[in-house]
Amino acid sequence: MQVYLFSLYFPYAEVNETFIAEEMRCIATNDNVRVTLVPFKRKGNERRSLPEAIKVDPRILQRAEQFSIASALSLLLRGSFWHFFTKDVLPSLLHFRLPKKILLARFIRALYIADYVVTNYRIGRIDNNSVLYSYWLDEATTGFYLAERIEPRLRGCLKIARAHRWDIVEPTSRLPLRKQAFPALDVVLVASKYGWHELLELYPELKPICQWQHLGVAEVCPARMGSIQQGHKEFISCSTVVPVKRVKLIYECIRAYAQKHPTEQIHWIHFGDGTLMPELREVVQNSVPNLQIELPGMRPNATVREYLATVEGAIFVHMSLHEATPIAIQEAISASIPVIATDGGGTREAIDDTVGALLPLEVQTEEFIAQVDRIVANYTQLAQAARKRFETDFQSTVNFSKFYTLLEEWRDRKLGSPKA
Repeated sequence: MQVYLFSLYFPYAEVNETFIAEEMRCIATNDNVRVTLVPFKRKGNERRSLPEAIKVDPRILQRAEQFSIASALSLLLRGSFWHFFTKDVLPSLLHFRLPKKILLARFIRALYIADYVVTNYRIGRIDNNSVLYSYWLDEATTGFYLAERIEPRLRGCLKIARAHRWDIVEPTSRLPLRKQAFPALDVVLVASKYGWHELLELYPELKPICQWQHLGVAEVCPARMGSIQQGHKEFISCSTVVPVKRVKLIYECIRAYAQKHPTEQIHWIHFGDGTLMPELREVVQNSVPNLQIELPGMRPNATVREYLATVEGAIFVHMSLHEATPIAIQEAISASIPVIATDGGGTREAIDDTVGALLPLEVQTEEFIAQVDRIVANYTQLAQAARKRFETDFQSTVNFSKFYTLLEEWRDRKLGSPKA
């Protein structure tokens, strides 16, 4: 089975779409599947290493990098551009609203994907046995739709898209031909049950083709018993430093805990960077004497995993407003680390009071302190339960093996020749 996976960056970025790497690692040993990655853009000279079995086709990326005035003018000669203009741009103009620049950029990516798919289909590289797979429910699906308009025979080719979080709630006005593209898809696979409900509330027409399945991570380290060091508390967090992640709130809660326990030495390390990092660095200057803080910024996933694997008696903290099922949380429980998190999105599918603590979104510092004390008092039990949750629900080898088995079943069903 030949799979064409359309990404935004991967593998041409070290910290973007890192979760695709684990899927590629898991599937590289499957002799029945051949994967070709088709990225759209890159970050500098970054490139992630890949298993030898995984191929990369950079032609869309190269075309995007060579975009010119002549390329822009050529859009005016495309019927698909005027279809896009009529459906997405003109309604905004008639309501005296300028469409977002990102809308045009996303349309160009969709058009490039359509051209790529059509060209490869007509030369026989893509056929009806192939699978077109978008890692996001974004403009790549519009590319599939436009490809079918140009080459109707492509309707026989299986087309799927994953959905995570931003690509579920992103306003339709920022994604070209959003609803028109949905009928081109055969399956939408959402990364959490919560996201599945959320997507169907927004787009009930997707119900016949919408399913959910967790992603998964590789084991960070073997299962551990878990123990707390007397007089010392270790907190870890990992996310971008942007408003939705509420890293400042993590600091405020940990600071309050340190104030409540002045004789203990408290250490907090946050892996990640973002637009609010300057503000965070300023705020933590007003810390308390027994709280040591490390803000190393963005680090490779391997560095974070190594820290999780070697630290003892830690509590992982996550206070995002919205999530699917965070990869960082999955890695923490893999390392037998209890998690205290706010109930944003699909987080509840990984975290509850048996593996840590699930707090309301409007968390109060007093409640945070009480839950940390409870976790400390029951640390070994919660650490072992966290590891068990990983083994049951979030093992990448299990989840991705199931996904590619389903992929083959969906493909065969569409071909009308299911295996005996």
